Formats: sequence, C-alpha cells, structure tokens
Amino acid sequence: MAEPIPADLLEMLRCPRTGQRLSLAEPELVERIEQRRQHGKLSFSAPVLQFDLTQPVTAVLVREDRQVAYPIQNGIPILLPDHAIVLDVPREST
Repeated sequence: MAEPIPADLLEMLRCPRTGQRLSLAEPELVERIEQRRQHGKLSFSAPVLQFDLTQPVTAVLVREDRQVAYPIQNGIPILLPDHAIVLDVPREST
C-alpha cells in the first residue's frame, strides 16, 4: 500500500494547535478509530463539528504526544483544529 502522504511533505507537517510533529498512525490505531466511528463514539476537539462521519477512516496523522489525530481524506490531511480526533491513548509517564 502506498503512503497517503509523501515522506518529504510529512516531515514538514505540524499540529496546527501545538506545533508538534505529526506521523502516520499505525494500522491498529486507524482500526480503533474506525471502530469508534462506526459506533458513533468519536470525540473531537470542537464541541460543534461539521465533519462527514459517513466516510470510513482509512488513515490519520497522529500528534507526537498521541493525544489527537487528524484524518486524511482522499490523500489530503485535514489539519483543522476542530477536526482533531481525541484519542483514548494514555500518556506515557516521563
């Protein structure tokens, strides 16, 4: 499977809220997000969201701290803060 975003572009992308690096999420995380979408259990950064939840989640960019992910639709990363999917991944202790 081809990467949805070229590596040189991926290197430049940052979270619009925090400036943290973004990386392609591993397939297991994408699957967990898709399962949550199918069951209507996705949480977003914004309380009011106009986002098409009828399309399957097939790829996301995950923020370095793994607290949010940004969907990729048709090969285009949706880097709008209000579209950030809140992840249920516990923070690593430092």
